[in-house]
Amino acid sequence: MGEAAWGAPDAALCLAPSWKGLPPPVESAIAIRSRRGCDANPINLGDEAARERLAAYVWADQSERVRRIEAAIEIARAAPVAIDCAEAADWVEQQIEPVPARGSVRVLFHSVVWSYLSEGSRNRIRAHLSRAGAAASIEAPLAWLRFELADPPELRLTLWPSGEETLLARAHPHGAWVRWLA
Repeated sequence: MGEAAWGAPDAALCLAPSWKGLPPPVESAIAIRSRRGCDANPINLGDEAARERLAAYVWADQSERVRRIEAAIEIARAAPVAIDCAEAADWVEQQIEPVPARGSVRVLFHSVVWSYLSEGSRNRIRAHLSRAGAAASIEAPLAWLRFELADPPELRLTLWPSGEETLLARAHPHGAWVRWLA
């Protein structure tokens, strides 16, 4: 088992999976310029009842997961991200610009959502990313990073301008372990 660590050592939430394989090569600092998301029914973390309902989805006897969800809720409340109420394909088509801005990487990331989307939505997202990827360049790449259900769940990356897809890792669905492959 290897050990990989990123981020502040005193962070309010630390994910510490059992790590197999080399850590991914991070060659430079990562600066997130903006972030935004969508959900068909976003949770308002300003509402105490909504926070309690979200936390209730974790089994009470799983104390580490309970602690993580509580910490994640507090982090999200302290540094909120815009979460649009939208259908996924509509949102991707609106948010992933077909003409890229030079000097940054556009990233579409999703986790355990693909199997819940209709075939039509999945096809629209693939088609839009393919079109946006065709306009990508070395100076303005596009990345599609996704952690989705398989046996075991997989982390995959498609990176344009090449359009090459890479299986980066397999992992436990709740973060107990990661097997880095790339």
